[in-house]
Amino acid sequence: MAFFDVKSVSSNQARAGMKQLYGWKTPYFPPISLINPFRFTEPLVVYLGMKDVLRKIKEAEQSAEKRLSSAQTESSKITGDARREASALVTGATEDSVSETQTALDAARSKAGKEADSVQKEGASVVDKIQSSASSRKEKAVKNLLDAVTSQ
Repeated sequence: MAFFDVKSVSSNQARAGMKQLYGWKTPYFPPISLINPFRFTEPLVVYLGMKDVLRKIKEAEQSAEKRLSSAQTESSKITGDARREASALVTGATEDSVSETQTALDAARSKAGKEADSVQKEGASVVDKIQSSASSRKEKAVKNLLDAVTSQ
């Protein structure tokens, strides 16, 4: 009798197969049957002993642990990448802000310098007008002062 059989097997035949495979020292565990419902011919019935079931469970647990480990690694990688991108964004925004502030200050200084130049030009023209007015009146003032002194 084959361990994996396409046909259904009675429990006595399954026990006989278990005794043949595992011997008398192995405690008897009833076989577990797995039926493949997607076969189009006869249903495939597979009898597994408890050792096989435990081995399959252990393999499934190891596979799940590997998946969990790889998922955690990928999660850590994604989190690290996101933190680096966030840091780069903050740094870039800070540099842009400093640059824009410097540009605004330079523009304000330039505007203030132009206004100061125009005020200085206006003040210089007023001073020139006062000096020309004073120089034209200076002769009259000196003449009036001399006339006042000589008439006394």
